Amino acid sequence: MECKGYDETDSEVTPHLMASNVSAGDAQIPFSQISTIVRDRAFPLLAETFLFALYSVLTAYFVSKRWMDRKINPLPPFVLWMTLTMFVLFLGYWSIDVYLLWAEVYKFLPQQQTGRKDIYYDGIFMPWSVPLYVQSILQLILVLLGDVVSLWRGYVISGKSPWLKKLVVGTVVLESLVYLWVCISWSTYYLPTSDSGFYYVLLRSRRPVVYLSYAVTGIAQIASTLVIAFKAWVYWKNFRRVANKSPTHGSLAILAIVIETGVTYLLLLVWFATINDFIGRHGAIVAITSSYYFTPLVAMYPTLVVVLVSTRKSVLEPSNKVGAASGDLRFAASSRPSEDHCSRCSGHMRPYDLGHRRKTADLEQAVDMIVILPGEHTGASGIDSSPSLLKAGTTTVTSVRDEHTGNIV
Repeated sequence: MECKGYDETDSEVTPHLMASNVSAGDAQIPFSQISTIVRDRAFPLLAETFLFALYSVLTAYFVSKRWMDRKINPLPPFVLWMTLTMFVLFLGYWSIDVYLLWAEVYKFLPQQQTGRKDIYYDGIFMPWSVPLYVQSILQLILVLLGDVVSLWRGYVISGKSPWLKKLVVGTVVLESLVYLWVCISWSTYYLPTSDSGFYYVLLRSRRPVVYLSYAVTGIAQIASTLVIAFKAWVYWKNFRRVANKSPTHGSLAILAIVIETGVTYLLLLVWFATINDFIGRHGAIVAITSSYYFTPLVAMYPTLVVVLVSTRKSVLEPSNKVGAASGDLRFAASSRPSEDHCSRCSGHMRPYDLGHRRKTADLEQAVDMIVILPGEHTGASGIDSSPSLLKAGTTTVTSVRDEHTGNIV
């Protein structure tokens, strides 16, 4: 995670001091610099603005939908505040990008050609730039909050074990301290220099602590994704063993969506870190413009997962309304409390099957805690669509009476 808009080895981003006394002929706007501004900031900002507009629509949809259904399914404070906090933080980040573009263009106005000698190429005081410093801090906070959401999602789906809760809290605290040190060490890059010994300690630790932040973030994302993937694999194996067919249950498809989005998010983090530490040092445009699409995607990731699941746009999400109504997997409860009867196989459930049924219910309850969807009421057909946080409107049969046996399936 390097700073944006300044590179010590980039010839095009090397500071160009303005002359204090400029003639009319010298006051002509350099075409190469204007082209660089358009290429490195205007066009990327246009793409970032598009992503910001999409993010705004996603956030507005999510909040309005939850508000309309607040009496049926009240939104957990954690989900609401996390969504709004990340949106406000990115709003500030985007506003600074707009200011930076304005600052670069503003310095080329005729009355500004005799400006201060220490105004650098980006139109603001570089590298001692408070706006860029604030923007970098906002970016780090967004990455940190994204890791918190991923860890929380893995903790909920895994069953909310006490030891896992302690591990998640410890990871969040450790990562927060690491990112705090990154923010402090970056002050040596953006703020005026100092002769104190602490300043040189920060200067020497700037690169190692950035690599440490990469490692902590990578571990957090990999751990959360692996936990969800393992839970999905166990669930798939047990489900297939009971149903004797490929599972088509909504919860499994939803877990697959969370896994695929988690892997994509992890690859995005790896890509950003790689191009900033290896390609970015040479001033390549792919690194200069990376923050313009990386930061909005990081900010909208939690909300984007919610929308992907709730609208069932993933190819991994089958339509289970017909399958559920036809009873692909229905368990019938006998009138005798000591027995469990399977309406499909006309036999009694083994202890393993009963245990799997309970585990399935636990998993569905865990999956339900990730995203909140509006509840639906039981219709005339006797099919009850239970409210689900990540079922994306999937209809499941919870109370249907068998016409032949009279048992509840």
